[in-house]
Amino acid sequence: MEHNLLDRSNYFKGLLLLVASDNKITENEKTALRTLAKELDFNQSFVNKAIEDFFENEFLSYDPPIFSNDEFAKIFTKDAIRVAFSDKTLHIYEIDWLNNFVIKNNISKEWFVNELEIFLNNYELYDLGDFEIQKHLQN
Repeated sequence: MEHNLLDRSNYFKGLLLLVASDNKITENEKTALRTLAKELDFNQSFVNKAIEDFFENEFLSYDPPIFSNDEFAKIFTKDAIRVAFSDKTLHIYEIDWLNNFVIKNNISKEWFVNELEIFLNNYELYDLGDFEIQKHLQN
C-alpha cells in the first residue's frame, strides 16, 4: 500500500494523542509507540522526545487526524485499538477519542464496533510488537 509522509506522520501523532487522552502514557504504550514509529521510519530520538515532552506541548491540537484514504484510516483504527489496550485497560477517554476519529474519517460505526469486539474477544492472541500497519507498508 502506498503511504505518504503526511499519513505516516498522522499515524504516529494520532496514536500519541490516543494514548495521552487519559492524561498518562504508560511504559507499554511508549513501547508500542516506539515500535510503530520504527516501522513508519521515524527517527527514534525524535520519537522519544515527542513522547517525553508531549504534555508540555501547549500548541498541540488533540483533534484526531484525517487520513488520505479509508484503507489507511481502518488500518490505523485496528492498531489504535491494540495500542490503547497495551496497558490492559480501554479507558473511556480512549474510546471517546477513537469514536471521534471514526466519525472524522467517515468510518462506519458498525465496522468500528465489530473491530473492537474482535480485538477484545481475542486480545490474548496479539503480541504488542505485531501491528496491522506492518502488513501494509511497502519496503
